[in-house]
Amino acid sequence: MDAFYHGLSVPIFNPAYLLLLVSAGLYLGQRSTGHNLKLSLLLFGTLLLSLLLGLRLGWGGMPGVLLTPALLLGLLTAGSVALPGMAQMLLVALCGAALGGSLAGEARNGLEIPAILGSLVGMAVLFYYPMLLAEWLRKREWQRIGVRILGSWLAASALLTLAFIIRSNTAT
Repeated sequence: MDAFYHGLSVPIFNPAYLLLLVSAGLYLGQRSTGHNLKLSLLLFGTLLLSLLLGLRLGWGGMPGVLLTPALLLGLLTAGSVALPGMAQMLLVALCGAALGGSLAGEARNGLEIPAILGSLVGMAVLFYYPMLLAEWLRKREWQRIGVRILGSWLAASALLTLAFIIRSNTAT
């Protein structure tokens, strides 16, 4: 496997990345489509900024940093809660910063530039497909309920993964 495909597999096979990206996509897909382009640009803009800062300053995120906003977004999706505009922008920026910081930590552990580009492509796919699916399923009430059920599963998965990480860190 070359470096690009290795990087592409990082967000797909890492539960923390997967949960955060899918829950962010579903949450934004529930909202009005007019703001989704701006919010997705904000997400990837803060992701790139925190990636560059993380590489420059030598810091990176931990799995709990990704799982906490994934849990929050899963709960917001399950409850179909619409945050005010500024709070929504802040939450999306926080998600982008957490993703970029974690990717910077992965890059310090040996990811090369093609692998980082592959990770960014994988993140875009894992974010945009759920967002477009949730937008498409907004047509009927029973379809919106399906998105809310997915949000509750994502919240439960994030909580269980976070509990597993906390438990494994305290067991040593």
